Amino acid sequence: MTEIVYCNIEKYLDTSWQEMLERIPANLHAELLRYKQHKDRLSRLLARIMLQDMLISKGYDPALLTHFQRDKHHRPFLPIPEDFSISHSGSYVLLAFSDHPVGIDIEKKEAIDWREYKSCFHTEESQHLDECIDPLTSFYEIWSKKEAALKLFGNGIVDGLDGFSCINDHFTYKNLEGNFYKLSVDEEYSAHLCSGLKNEGVRTRLFFVI
Repeated sequence: MTEIVYCNIEKYLDTSWQEMLERIPANLHAELLRYKQHKDRLSRLLARIMLQDMLISKGYDPALLTHFQRDKHHRPFLPIPEDFSISHSGSYVLLAFSDHPVGIDIEKKEAIDWREYKSCFHTEESQHLDECIDPLTSFYEIWSKKEAALKLFGNGIVDGLDGFSCINDHFTYKNLEGNFYKLSVDEEYSAHLCSGLKNEGVRTRLFFVI
């Protein structure tokens, strides 16, 4: 089972930064303060508050968050059996928490020339984008899948983003297999969960800071 919580940071732009910062362990403050833009700092802070809330809901001591670290691939982790993944884009931050490895990604759909990124696509994906009715929407669907897969298998995908296709909801890459689950967060965003499990149980809810 994978639980996903998401939060719209716009609701907290006018909330006292210091009061919210004091909700998480002091040893995590410095990393957040490196971000120059308030919105970027707030997004990362909310992700940690969401993770802390999830730990409490699972019966863990919230002080466990003091052990928040990143591995050599910059993937965050805690010394617990469960896995988690975090993604930020635009006004949203998402957290996936699971009893097995997962990757999550959200992308805000902005007007861009998707052709500038064709070198990142598998030939099957490039053909699909050239032929589909709405290539921009399809671009973000594929892109959020790829980013979610990288968060799950990042250290195992060595040939670049064009080395595997995300057209379907299942993909294989050498000895790796992944399954994609589309997440409904906001019509202006594309979001996906990537899991090694088929028929993944996914529970999604909106998070509020109380």
